[in-house]
Amino acid sequence: MPFQIRQRFINEIITHALKLCLNCYGNYVVQYVVELENQQVTEALVVQLLGSYAYLARNKYGSHAVQKLLQLKSINTRLIVNDLVQEIDTLLLDPFGNYVIQTAWFVSKDDVRQMLRWHIERNIRLMRCNKFGNKILERLNI
Repeated sequence: MPFQIRQRFINEIITHALKLCLNCYGNYVVQYVVELENQQVTEALVVQLLGSYAYLARNKYGSHAVQKLLQLKSINTRLIVNDLVQEIDTLLLDPFGNYVIQTAWFVSKDDVRQMLRWHIERNIRLMRCNKFGNKILERLNI
């Protein structure tokens, strides 16, 4: 595929990333773009989805795309985690969001992990009464 056509195709994927992430097949398209390991493309995708990470994390398909982005070594996960923290109370108890928070925990550096720990400990009583919250507590040994 010629470079210009490929670039136009990638730009369209980035533009429509939110809608694609929520689709049972479209999320694979977004994950494929992430796997291209093009720093500029990945950064554009991360910025495009800012403000939507918590929404995506609560979605069966969107959560996979968020986890894929969090697992990249080439990006600053702090941007995504800061976005997730805005709605962490619901994510900790969510069937899909709890996996995203677990991924965020395991890929984050110490300062971001401390922030996550603070939010988890603040919600620990509610989490103990919820099977998804308990999954996080067990997996993180808290």
